[in-house]
Amino acid sequence: MANAVQAFKADLTALIKERHYQWVVAICALVFGLIALYDGQKFFQLLVLVSIAAVFFCFVLSQLRSTWTGAVASVAKYVVSLEVGAFIGLAAYKGWEGTQLLLGLAVGIYLFDTLQGIALLIPYVQIAAHHSVWIVSVGTLMVAVGSWMVHQKYGAGRVLGIFAPLFGSSLVVATCGYFSMLCVSVPAVGKALHVAVSRADVPSVFEFWYMIAYPMHSQAVGFFEVAGKDIVLDNTKFEIDRILGIFFWVVIFTLGMSFQLKADSKERAKTSDALKARLLVKDVRTQPDKIQPFV
Repeated sequence: MANAVQAFKADLTALIKERHYQWVVAICALVFGLIALYDGQKFFQLLVLVSIAAVFFCFVLSQLRSTWTGAVASVAKYVVSLEVGAFIGLAAYKGWEGTQLLLGLAVGIYLFDTLQGIALLIPYVQIAAHHSVWIVSVGTLMVAVGSWMVHQKYGAGRVLGIFAPLFGSSLVVATCGYFSMLCVSVPAVGKALHVAVSRADVPSVFEFWYMIAYPMHSQAVGFFEVAGKDIVLDNTKFEIDRILGIFFWVVIFTLGMSFQLKADSKERAKTSDALKARLLVKDVRTQPDKIQPFV
């Protein structure tokens, strides 16, 4: 399973950086980003199902041996791997209730591991962090919190209503940056803007996303970087592409988060009203208060 995850990571990294297929990566990133901005729960479900299917596809592909014979032997293992990945993805979709619980377990373990790492660095708290009672109680609590965070009937609307737009807005901004540079690579447009950029020199979508998501550890890419029009004040360089990317990221994230949190609030209000509604309503037609006497 570890080999499958490593193979999936390597293949995915190579795919998203492949220059010839950047337009496909850009379209997929834009679609995923818009879904994340509109409905965080659907985006999370789609992302999980695609990831599960992709991991099992790589797992089966890494286990099959190249000893098959026949004219289609070179393609057969990909077909089999795709079938297994699609089957597991469909099973996860059909059993989404149980899948959410397993995801909650994974998120809870991650939260516990992070909290435990912090606790071991705090004086006096680190003594309690080594105790079995601490480990069992805090671990159980973190799993419960993780399950609450990703389950659609509980906290997923609020939690994913924040994190999904945060990620989705970065994808949208990165895709727009890529398409803008793709337009500049057109000779007529580049000549009008006095910038010469070839199609092969257009940065990948991942490079635009990395510039926004990790501003302190990435290189700026974009039109202003190529044109050399960055602002320098008191020996401090202000990269316009990075500033604009982060600005639009924050704006789009705020709009998407507000939309999703309001929608979740309305949905929870409807559920609350439905639970408060009376189960039995008196029908005056079938249950009159007074029996009319016979005349």
